[in-house]
Amino acid sequence: MALTPAGVRELVDAGHEVYVQSGAGLGSAISDEMYEAQGASIPSDAAAVFGEAELIVKVKEPSPPRWRCSSLATRCSPTCTWPRR
Repeated sequence: MALTPAGVRELVDAGHEVYVQSGAGLGSAISDEMYEAQGASIPSDAAAVFGEAELIVKVKEPSPPRWRCSSLATRCSPTCTWPRR
């Protein structure tokens, strides 16, 4: 999980709008309602998240279809650092 509800609260308190993809926290037993309670908006689909965001926080890099629907694609390119094993 890239962002917990507590992290959402920190960002909202700092004046940011936070969008969380529906179901993003389910693997960590974090419901959409827990994110909403901390001030996040839950758009209806992933394209809305990627289309509105100025910053994307993910555990893994965005897939090519997600990257193409992002307004960020016109301003920057993805950079990922993977730990060596």
